[in-house]
Formats: sequence, structure tokens, C-alpha cells
Amino acid sequence: MASSMSDLFPAQRVSPPTTDDYVYPPLPKALEGVNFDLASSLRDSKLQEHPANRLQARQEALNKSLDYLKQQQSHFMGFQANQKMSFDELNDFLNVHINNIGDPFVEGTCTTNTKFMERAVLDYYASLWNANWPHKSALLGDEEGNSYWGFLLTMGSTEGNMYALWNARDYLGGKILLMESGGDTKKAAAPRLVYRQAAVPPNAKPRQGAQLHSQNAPTSFDTHYSFAKATRLIAIPTFGVVGEEKYPGMCPITQDGKWPDEVPSYEEGPEDGTIHTQSLAELVLFFARRGHPIFVNLNYGTTFKGAYDSVVKAMAALMPIFQFYGHDKRVIDAGGKESVRTGFWIHVDGALGAAYIPYLKLAAEEGCKFEDGDAVEVAPEFDFSLDAVHSISMSGHKWMGAPIPCGLFMSKRRYQINPPSNPIYTGTPDTTFAGSRNGLSAVFYWSYISKHTLKQHIDKAVNCQGMARFIYNTMKELGKKLKLDLWVARSPLSLTVRFRQLNHDLVLKYSLSNETLVVNGVQRLYSHVFAMEHVTKELVLMLVEDVMKLGHKAFKDLSDGIAGGIDGLATAMDAPLVSCVPFQSRGFTGN
Repeated sequence: MASSMSDLFPAQRVSPPTTDDYVYPPLPKALEGVNFDLASSLRDSKLQEHPANRLQARQEALNKSLDYLKQQQSHFMGFQANQKMSFDELNDFLNVHINNIGDPFVEGTCTTNTKFMERAVLDYYASLWNANWPHKSALLGDEEGNSYWGFLLTMGSTEGNMYALWNARDYLGGKILLMESGGDTKKAAAPRLVYRQAAVPPNAKPRQGAQLHSQNAPTSFDTHYSFAKATRLIAIPTFGVVGEEKYPGMCPITQDGKWPDEVPSYEEGPEDGTIHTQSLAELVLFFARRGHPIFVNLNYGTTFKGAYDSVVKAMAALMPIFQFYGHDKRVIDAGGKESVRTGFWIHVDGALGAAYIPYLKLAAEEGCKFEDGDAVEVAPEFDFSLDAVHSISMSGHKWMGAPIPCGLFMSKRRYQINPPSNPIYTGTPDTTFAGSRNGLSAVFYWSYISKHTLKQHIDKAVNCQGMARFIYNTMKELGKKLKLDLWVARSPLSLTVRFRQLNHDLVLKYSLSNETLVVNGVQRLYSHVFAMEHVTKELVLMLVEDVMKLGHKAFKDLSDGIAGGIDGLATAMDAPLVSCVPFQSRGFTGN
């Protein structure tokens, strides 16, 4: 009788598998037959070294994995991640543990860090985004806190969005950290910190008092899916949750008074993807007049449509509301001292757009043109030149290109909340989201920026915009040849072009992102491609050729009859409303 896998594991030392069956998603075809199992190495504690056949299998797994990744990289089109990279000169950095633990502006005692590079990168983007730089503490003369503060992220822009929500929650909620010695001293061995909740201001109007620290976060339908997670993690409810719980049937933007999950996003048209400013203003008015502090997220390059919210237009609509209801300046009782804060927080999720639109803006100012002679369009403002902007997040792996996810968060020092703990052993304040931070990201950033001239950065932005125009025109022509409406669409200035969803094989070959969108009341299945730096005309034409070979069978809804929807996601009807967070239109599904 054959032994099962579980019989081969030493009893009471490590746990055996509960089944001999393979229960995980199937391996890609190129990796079929490759053994990636590691747990079986726990069975024999007497081996001094692996036998030759196991080492050979290990090398084969590495080789075939690299071959597979290179193959997929050569056709990669569906996600906003630049695959054109050249970091070979940085190979030696891989054999050093680089940890940028703690605040970027305090070295600390973990000396294998690259904070010197990180600060240079932060200064670069502070200048590019019109922030006050360099970063200065109160001891160095920035008593008003106008200089920037920020840090490089170990995750992508998601981490920056989470930090913005956390910072905003405590800032708007009146929470403060009182250092017994007081002041912005940046000492390594700081005194004990006391975490306090500010009292309701004595001058609060009666209708405001009860709600003054009950925040909510208006986000648009096209906001990145990470905000659904982040609002739950940071415990900031969406306006829909607050509305249903406190003001049922009173929504100002729906005919029946029911609260939607998000602000509509059709500013310029039904498929545009930019936040509907009038609806946003009506929602902000509703909550501001009732004393609610408000976190507003504006997107600068949405995940699936690549749309850009007009921060200027939003501010023009919202600031009069904030000023009328005293949200522009709120007096907070901070441990017996008055603290003046805004009653709102404006965050710009610039995961992709914040990295390259500044260069496109410079191109437009210099009169640059595309190959067809059209002038480069002027992009909407989004940065710290707008005083109402509190924070910006950006991904590094998307526009720049990096072998690992990375990003950047930036705000102003006057909005910075001190951390709830201050570990002396690190020698640096714990002001960032993570403790240990990936110091290799700073090396990638610094290497990339220092390698390219400003003109090269501008040319890259113009070329990618030109490629997006080429993809749009090519897909429109493809539809004519196939005598089929491919639903080709591109939001203004977007690097992504969306069209009728392709079948499973083509989706996998080209790593396409897919989404179900509602257009004129009808659900449609879409794929999209991103005109990142590595995408060439040859690659686009290869995709077109593959579609032409299959004809109508190249499209999911025409080949297998699936009408759309999201597999594997269900919400119990009796679940608390806060858990009913949306996932559609986030580029979240890959089916």
C-alpha cells in the first residue's frame, strides 16, 4: 500500500499536509511540471546538504521562472507598470540589507540605509510638485510648518493612500500627541508621548457639536480599489455609510434619497471617469453644514480609465462651502492650547499621473507637438501650488519602472501628526507607515532620476501620450475591419485605451486588465491596454494581428457568452453596511 504524503512527515515535529491533492491555481503552461515545493524539505533533519537532483531541480525552477517572466514581459500591455528598465549597475546593492527605518530626515542608528538618497528624491518631487523645500523643522526656521514632509513607500501608492487616511483621521478628529518637553526637536531619545483627543471647540454651533469628529470620505466610482480596504482599515466610513446610518432617505444627489456608495464619475461624459463636481459639492455641503469633517480623495489617473479629476474645479466648488461653514479654520483645544486646523483634507491619489503629468505640462508650455502635428494638451493642476491640497501619493513602479513595487507620499509639516510610539532603540522617530522600509527603492529612484535629463523626462511623457493616441486610432480601425463595435474609448490625457474584452487566451498572453463597466445602463465587459514606455507600435500591431486571426471569437462575450459580473464576490444581506465596499471599476478582476 502506497504511503500518502502526510506519512512522510516526522510526527509531532512539523505539520503534514491535509491532502495529497494540488489545491492551488494551476501553474502557467510554461511552468507545468516544475516543482516549487519547499515544505517537503522539512521531512528529513539529517541532511547536511541537498542532494544533487534537488539542487538541479532548484536551478531548473529558477531558470524556467525567469524564462516565463521574460516571455510575459515581452507582451505586457494591460497594467500601468513600465517594463523598460535598466538597473544592472545596481546588482551589488542586492547583497546589502538596506533598511530606511523611521523618519527620512533623521538618520537613526541603523546605518545601512539610503536616506541620503531618499531625501534627494523627496526634494526632487517637492520641487516638481511646487512644494516648499527643503524640509525644515521648527528649529531650522519653519515655525509655520509650510515645508514639505514625506517618505518613500515600501508598497505602491496604496500605502500612501492609507497613510493619508490615517493622517487625515487623526488631524480632522482633533487627536494630538503632546510631547512633555514640547516642540519639534527631532531628538532621538524623545520623552514619553501622550496620545490625546482634542475637545470639541467651545465655539462650535449646536448643530455641529455632536458631529464634529464624525468624519466621512467621499470618493468617486473610479477611485482605486485600495480605498475600499483603507477606509475600513483606518475606520473612516464613506459618505454612503454615514448617510444611511444617520440620515436615511436624505441623500441630496439621488431622486429617492438613497445613498450611493460613491460620487458619480461622469464630469465630461457618461464614460469619462472624472468625478462629477456638482454631485461632490452637494454631498460636501450636506455634511459640512452638519459639522462633519470631510476627507476628499481626488484621482489623478484612475486605475482603469486613466481619468484625471480637476482638482482646481473641485476646489472652486468646495472652498466656498468650507469657508461658509468654518471648515477653512477650526479652532481646536489641544491640551489647553489653541490649534487652528482645517475641517477638511484633500488627498490626490496620483499613483501614475503625479509622476509624469508635470513633464507633460512643461511640454505644453514649450509648445511641443505630437507626430501628427497636434499640440500637447494642457493638463489640469493637482499639486501643492494649490494651497487646499493636503497630501499626494504616487507609485514608482508605474511610470519610472522598478523591479519591485514602490512609491512616495508627501504632505506638509503643519499637517503631520506625531506617532503614537517613539522607539528609542531605532534612534529615529517612527513617523512613517511601516517600521522597516525598503531602502532599495531610494536607490532605484535616485538612479533613474539622475540618469535622465529634464528633456528626456519630457520626451518620454510626450511619446507615451503619442502612443496612447496611436493605440486608440488603431483599435478604432480594427473595429471597422471586423465590422464590430469594439466600444473603443479613451479619457482625456489618459495613457490607457479600453475596448471590448478579449478572450481568456489573449488576456493571459498580453496580461490585460479587465473590468465590467455600466454604459448607458448596460453592463459591458472591457479590456484595456496602457501606453507605458515599453509598449511599441510593433507590440500593438501584434495584438491587432492576433485579434484579426480569430475575428469575433477574439472577444469574450462573443466566444463564450458570458454577460459580465464579478466572480467570487458576494456580500451577505445582513452584513454591516460598512463592509459593503465596492470593487467594480477598479481593474480588480482578471477573469
